[in-house]
Amino acid sequence: MKPYARQFIFAMLAYAALVVAAVLLTNQVGMLQTPARAALALLPLIPAVFVMRAVVAGISSLDELQRRIHLEALTFAFVAHFFFTLTYSLLSIVPILAPSLGVQILQMAVLWNIGLWLARRKYAL
Repeated sequence: MKPYARQFIFAMLAYAALVVAAVLLTNQVGMLQTPARAALALLPLIPAVFVMRAVVAGISSLDELQRRIHLEALTFAFVAHFFFTLTYSLLSIVPILAPSLGVQILQMAVLWNIGLWLARRKYAL
């Protein structure tokens, strides 16, 4: 396993564990002041920095064609996500439930993978 893949996995596990801990702790320590609760809620950002670092390192280690494929996939994901976000914002004119930010983050990951599939088909990989 490549070092950046190992770093990504460990950082994601730490992120998931800290999200669960932050939710449980902020719900149980309701008597804490808001700044302390906010600090607990932001705790998962520490491993998230390492997730971002691992993703950048992973893409930086790719050859030119693979980087181009990821660029096209991210372009597709960005444009499609922009379209969906624009749709959500326009639907806020009427009282329709919009998806949470967590759903939108998951949507971006799914769109990136769809973009990867499309770009790999384009280059027959």
